[in-house]
Amino acid sequence: MFTDNSDAIAAHAMWKGAQSPRPDHPEVSDRMWEMMKQCWKRAPPERITIMEVVRVLEAEHTAKFHGAP
Repeated sequence: MFTDNSDAIAAHAMWKGAQSPRPDHPEVSDRMWEMMKQCWKRAPPERITIMEVVRVLEAEHTAKFHGAP
């Protein structure tokens, strides 16, 4: 959706409620995609905290390098 737009156009579209489509990439797991969507919530109180981001990233790292928890 935003691949051909400038950063300002993409930011404006997202501000109006548009959301980038899920990337078709093996590194974007369901857990990572859900975290990304939480980061994009319009209202700051609805967004994921940095500690929650760290937990998701740690879990992804553990799953990738040490087997799924």
